[in-house]
Amino acid sequence: MLALTASAPAAWAGHCERLESMPSVQAALSRIERTIDPCGESAELAGLVRRFRHCAATGVRVCLDHEAERNVTEYGAARATTITWNPALRSPLEQRCADDPARPVVREPTASLLHELVHAVQACDGLDPAAHELEAVRLENVYRRAGGLCQRTRYGDMELPPDMLRACAPGRCSCQRGVDLVLHAGTGPHASLVPRHAGAAGDLNARPNARR
Repeated sequence: MLALTASAPAAWAGHCERLESMPSVQAALSRIERTIDPCGESAELAGLVRRFRHCAATGVRVCLDHEAERNVTEYGAARATTITWNPALRSPLEQRCADDPARPVVREPTASLLHELVHAVQACDGLDPAAHELEAVRLENVYRRAGGLCQRTRYGDMELPPDMLRACAPGRCSCQRGVDLVLHAGTGPHASLVPRHAGAAGDLNARPNARR
């Protein structure tokens, strides 16, 4: 997510309509609302969608741009908050997935939109979304682990603090948090996010990744 100030030039040339006229966005919002998080944080996502719908009614809009190289939320006092969403974007976010170190963590359309919804609601609440990127990643991870997707551990060069991470892999979801989680040295069914004090090797956050 790149949050732009009111003085910055627009970075999108997408197709914008009223929210109720965008079936792909409505379908994504429904998926987020129906999310069942194995770690018990589903209500946060349902609440986020309710708050976003309220904000959208007061001027927030979503624009589809299948050429965009990143998903963007623009905001500022002099313009309406605008999300540009590319539902075809599946580029890498991190080099290694906790569940399978041989594959990267990639963008997933609904998870990416959810990330931007967080920022739209933050702007609607009078906050500066640029100061709350890690909170957007935390909530994105709720959707990711519910869908068996790789969780993110960072935003650009900013690592998520331990209390924002939950140990969770498909079929093995302890939901432990409050510890520094790293990538287990194993692969396949033996790879997972585990506490650093357990003697795990291979820091999942070893390399910075492109900002989203």
